[in-house]
Amino acid sequence: MTLKDELKTKVEAMAESRGLWIEDIRISDSGGTILILCDKVEGIQFADLQQFSKDIQKSEWFDKSFSEHYDLEVSSPGLDFPLSLPRHFVKNRGRLVKIRHTMETLPNPVRGNVVDATESMVILQKEGSASGETLEIPLDAITEAKVKIKW
Repeated sequence: MTLKDELKTKVEAMAESRGLWIEDIRISDSGGTILILCDKVEGIQFADLQQFSKDIQKSEWFDKSFSEHYDLEVSSPGLDFPLSLPRHFVKNRGRLVKIRHTMETLPNPVRGNVVDATESMVILQKEGSASGETLEIPLDAITEAKVKIKW
């Protein structure tokens, strides 16, 4: 088991107990920093990140295996984090997204507000549609999806 796999196994169990999920774990190539990106459906708050970081740092396994050699950073993924899983789209209901896809029947990319998502499909209200036209895009047809900010 790699260092990253070991770390992921340990922190995922801790995250679940707090209603969080782990989006990514990054260990710097040069050593020195472990970055854990986590989130939750309602959106993560600073207090959630702070408490989760404390939980990890206080754990015996982290202290023994990592604390001497690594600094721990716990953060949210940020707005530029790509959407790829159903939970990403559910969390962003109502938000404008831009999706690149492999479907020949739709313009590429397509923009719209996330209405809902299932295990296999994202439902968008097409941007600029006065009638509320919705589009269904299979998750496996999505090559890139990101939240777009309205200014």
